[in-house]
Amino acid sequence: MASASIYALASLDLRKLPHKITFISNIHHEAHAFAELTHYAFDAVLISIALAGVKRSTGLTWVESLYSTSNHRASHTAAEIIRSWLNLGEYCFEGAVIMMQRSKSFIRDV
Repeated sequence: MASASIYALASLDLRKLPHKITFISNIHHEAHAFAELTHYAFDAVLISIALAGVKRSTGLTWVESLYSTSNHRASHTAAEIIRSWLNLGEYCFEGAVIMMQRSKSFIRDV
């Protein structure tokens, strides 16, 4: 009996369903797109935090002058976006370090 209802649902033509059901379907797709965008943003912040850790431990940093030229406004804007993204990673990294310093679960290994 349950398998018959599954087959009936699978054979539904969404174009014949009421408007409310297709609206819910559209909301589901928009929610999925938002979740995917949030996932990529979170990944970007994690990469930025990792680069902040590299900068702090090795001193290696991004050379902005290689990518930004004063002649091109687009490259200047891209350089500003990258600089802001890296600053966000440093801010998050510093926050994580402060939380670890205040915690009793971590000690400084000298």
